[in-house]
Amino acid sequence: MESAFVHVACQGQSLTISPELLGSIKVKRDMEVVRKILRAVQDKGDLTPRQMTFDGVDDLTAGRHLELLMDAGYVDGLASKTVNSPVPIVFVKDLTWEGHEFAGALLADESTWQ
Repeated sequence: MESAFVHVACQGQSLTISPELLGSIKVKRDMEVVRKILRAVQDKGDLTPRQMTFDGVDDLTAGRHLELLMDAGYVDGLASKTVNSPVPIVFVKDLTWEGHEFAGALLADESTWQ
């Protein structure tokens, strides 16, 4: 039997909310989050698909941004959708060729992001 509530990790806290409320949450695209994800995936030391966490980014925001990056063809990985979450769990393998090109352009000038 499935739980009537969903547990969500958010900035070091665990929240419990209903699936209905969770499904109505919209995540705004944030290029700072995209930058953090691309940097972390670039720095990943191997090609083993795994879940990743990103400093200062909650699980829902990270999951949605990873989903967008996969849909855009920038991240190579496996997405596992669950009934209780509006975003998939993403197991990141690496950046694609296009992802490396995009990351190179986006991360080339760090002063832009400071």
